[in-house]
Amino acid sequence: MVGRFTPLILRHKAENLRVLDLTACKITDDVIEGIVMHAPKIQTLILSGCSLLTDRALDSICLLADNLDVLMLAHVANITDRAVVKLVRTCFNLRCVDVAFCRNLTDMSIFELAGLGGLRRLSLFRVHKLTDIAIFALADHAMALERLHLSKLIVTTCYATGIPSSGGKAYTASQSLTSRTLLSHVVLGAFRVFSGENVSRLRKFLDKEDQRRREAELQNIPFAPRSDDRSTSLG
Repeated sequence: MVGRFTPLILRHKAENLRVLDLTACKITDDVIEGIVMHAPKIQTLILSGCSLLTDRALDSICLLADNLDVLMLAHVANITDRAVVKLVRTCFNLRCVDVAFCRNLTDMSIFELAGLGGLRRLSLFRVHKLTDIAIFALADHAMALERLHLSKLIVTTCYATGIPSSGGKAYTASQSLTSRTLLSHVVLGAFRVFSGENVSRLRKFLDKEDQRRREAELQNIPFAPRSDDRSTSLG
């Protein structure tokens, strides 16, 4: 069906275009290149479900530079760390990023995203290759973060912090969560969203865990991550 239509040719620049939603469109990298060329001041770009896109599309998006502040890339599974790192370093005003289901991404992408001074919202739903090191990086550097979506990460602490989230069951400080229970919830795909005050509490918990890890290294003893934060009152 697509082959029956002639290519769309834009003869004039869309200088005033600020928001573009192409959710689930079967577009290619060439389309993104053309869009950015004709609409260089886009601020919000939604490409969720555009599964044909690759790193080359992100290379084109880099040309939006400091104009871009919202980028949704959920289910754009072909993108890699290389393109995300380049994107973050050129589009430094990003405040909302969604890379859910981008399964090629690793901690490297999160290290770069954590350095965005204005980052407010970040979705990492089912980005399987991330580890708790990436979460520590967010806690240390993403000080403006207000909302964090997590699920199915290879973490040792985050799902058992005793800090409530807005999705699924929220574990409290008075509950003991064993590693087996933790694993079962991760395998079942528990969805966790930390927002508002709970992002700060998550950051404080991770800071304390990092301090405990450092102390264990200095004393040359094994470090055992805690299953909850009993010193934090959630009442």
